[in-house]
Amino acid sequence: MLQTPGLLDDNAPRVLTVAVTSRALFDLEESHALFEREGLEAYLEYKRQHEDHVLEPGMAFPVVRKLLALNQQLPAHAPKVEVILLSRNSSDTGLRIFNSIERYDLEIVRAAFTSGAPVWPYIKPFGAHLFLSANPESVRRSLDNGVAAATILPARASTRADTQLR
Repeated sequence: MLQTPGLLDDNAPRVLTVAVTSRALFDLEESHALFEREGLEAYLEYKRQHEDHVLEPGMAFPVVRKLLALNQQLPAHAPKVEVILLSRNSSDTGLRIFNSIERYDLEIVRAAFTSGAPVWPYIKPFGAHLFLSANPESVRRSLDNGVAAATILPARASTRADTQLR
């Protein structure tokens, strides 16, 4: 029988932990393109100037919202879902991300901001069972380290009000 540590063990907390990157959760393509085109200083200035603007949902946003909604539908004894945020931003440039999480009322309370370092080394320490990222290299590293992962292609999320998780 296949077992996922921390999910099916009788003695373990009954939580499914999903790690998602900020670029998969929100549409950060404009600022990412600026970083690629003009470098770190222009990127940091852009982030500071826009920290009060709510980010548009990214491709993983509907999946994250549906996963978190499972917590409201599950019986008390059922496994719960936790979503953690991993970001290559620094904590100060990540303010816009947390403002957007709050605005969309997403129950995300744990995060790591790596200030430009890869995020994949944080996946296992957070106890994630699944990793969603817009960075194919991070996904490959996650898979190489034994954590299920998927590449989310960066784009704006669908605006359909579908509540079904597929």
